[in-house]
Amino acid sequence: GSSFDIDGTTFSIPIAGLYNIYNALAAYSAAKFFGLSTEEIQEGFSKAQRVFGRQETFAVEDKEVMLNLIKNPVGFNQIVQLLSYEKEPFSLGVLLNDNPADGQDVSWIWDGDFEWLHALNAVDTAISGIRVEDLGVRMEVAGFEKMKVFKTNAELIDWIRKAPTKKVNVLATYTALLNLRKDFAKEGYLKEGMNG
Repeated sequence: GSSFDIDGTTFSIPIAGLYNIYNALAAYSAAKFFGLSTEEIQEGFSKAQRVFGRQETFAVEDKEVMLNLIKNPVGFNQIVQLLSYEKEPFSLGVLLNDNPADGQDVSWIWDGDFEWLHALNAVDTAISGIRVEDLGVRMEVAGFEKMKVFKTNAELIDWIRKAPTKKVNVLATYTALLNLRKDFAKEGYLKEGMNG
């Protein structure tokens, strides 16, 4: 989560990252404009929940999996910044699709700071998705070696079950994330729907 002060009052939200604090500041401003009290805003923030692909965390056997949606270089870099706060070793999965809902120009990956992601030293790395070959080239250029390449979500989920770390962070474009969540749901790890 995140905590921040506005006019001497501390607010907390159950999701991390500076970009989420920016969103909370916008919500605070709108709430104040409509006359809500500081206490009402604090209560609203405290009841907020993580949703589909936004630091969505759940268990796969003994692993703690966190899903994060990636769709452009700015958002990708914010997720990398978030992962830089990890204190425990983690395994990393990255999925790249180019369906219409994802945006079909994946050249944005060259503007994403995969070098910074590589510097976080994930213990084990897996890649997948329709554009896995392009993703693999980008990550090799960033310094990643020995990435595991998976063609199916079943293979990726099996890799997660066997990951050498307790934590597994998965970054995926929209349709890759949607399909992966459906397969997690089929396996009984998640409920169907956008809110898990």
